[in-house]
Amino acid sequence: MDSKTREMASRQAARGIDYRAVFETEPGKRVLEDLCQIHHMKSSSFSKDALEMAMFEGERNVILRIIAILEMDMDKLNKLIRQGEENEPIQE
Repeated sequence: MDSKTREMASRQAARGIDYRAVFETEPGKRVLEDLCQIHHMKSSSFSKDALEMAMFEGERNVILRIIAILEMDMDKLNKLIRQGEENEPIQE
């Protein structure tokens, strides 16, 4: 493994540690539940308006990236989404 590849792997590992430090806390879990609920992880992102649908898919892709970095399995993700359905989304 060359130095550039090692550096990228190191940064990726550090990113995972940082994301877990945030999203594996109780407040972080609640925020992730909220994000899953309001950014189309449970509902369809379809819209007749192509630009609106692209925006919805962009929102959903951010959540998918967080989930991928956390290396969350589908059972845990489904549980998180079900919990979010029982709670109101966080309002600003």
